[in-house]
Amino acid sequence: MHTHLSAGEFTALTGLSAKALRLYGERGVLSPDAVDPHTNYRSYSPAQLRQGITVDLLRRAGVPVTELTRWADYPYAERRQELVLRRAMEDFFLDVAEEISRSDPARLAAQSTPAEPLPWAGVSYGFPVPGEAQERIEVFGAQALVLPAVDAAFEEALTDLGLDPATHRWTAVPETTGPAAAQQAAMVIARPCSTDLAADARRHIAAHVQQHAGAEVAVVTGTLPRRLEITFPVDGLGERTPVQEAAHDHQQLLAFAHHCAREGLTMIGKSARQVVAGASLSTPAAPPITVFDAQPNA
Repeated sequence: MHTHLSAGEFTALTGLSAKALRLYGERGVLSPDAVDPHTNYRSYSPAQLRQGITVDLLRRAGVPVTELTRWADYPYAERRQELVLRRAMEDFFLDVAEEISRSDPARLAAQSTPAEPLPWAGVSYGFPVPGEAQERIEVFGAQALVLPAVDAAFEEALTDLGLDPATHRWTAVPETTGPAAAQQAAMVIARPCSTDLAADARRHIAAHVQQHAGAEVAVVTGTLPRRLEITFPVDGLGERTPVQEAAHDHQQLLAFAHHCAREGLTMIGKSARQVVAGASLSTPAAPPITVFDAQPNA
C-alpha cells in the first residue's frame, strides 16, 4: 500500500464521498494527513482508514455530524437507547395517526352552552422544546410539576391583592406564530377576574410567581366574548387505551370543526381551553374539560 492515499483512493476504501470528505475536513471531523501547498491535493494515511470507515458507518446510522468527532470513543449504548426510545415514540404517533384517520367526526356528540362575556386574568410562560426525543420527554414531563406550581403561586399573588379564590380556571396555548414558536412551547393559566390589574399588581404577580415557582411569566388579561361553549362529553366511550386517549384531543378538534361547518359557527381563538373546576390545578374538583369557544349565530 502507498505511503499516502489519494482522496479518490480513500473514498473508494472507506465509502465516504468526495463531498463528505470536504465537509468533514471543514468541520474538523476528518482532516487530510497532508495537503500539497501548490495544488491543494489532499492525501490520507492508511492509519486513517479506521476513522474513515467508522465515521462513514456512524453517519449511515444517522449520527449527527456534530457528534462524529467522538468516533474513537462513541457512546454506542446511549445512542442505541435513544434510538429505541425514538422508535417507540414513532410507533406511538403512527398508532395515533391511524386511530385518527379511521375516526368519524360525527361520532362525538356536541354539547353547546351559551355563555356571557367573562373578564379574566392569567399568566403566560414559555419553555424550550429540544430536538432530541429523550430531552423532549424530560422537558414536557417537568411541566407536570411546573404548571401546578405556577398556578398556585399565581393564586397566592391574587389573594395578596385581595381577590377571592376562583371557582374554576383554564389552561390554553397562546396564539403565537413564527420561527420562535416552532422552537418554544408556551402555556397560559387563566381564571375569571373582574378587577383591572394595575401595573404594580402585575409586577407583584410576576415577582411572586418567579420567587415561588421559579418561572418567569407575563401577566395577561382579556375578556372572553359572548359565546357558545362547546364540549364533547366522553360518557359512553368506555375504557380507552393510551393511543385512544392521545387521539381523543385531535378527534374533539375534528368533531368541533364538523359541528361548526354544520351549524355555521366560527371558532373563537385557535385552540381549545382545558377548563378545571376548583381552586387549583393540583386539586381539581373534576377531570379537566376541553372547551371550544364559538361565536353564536346572530
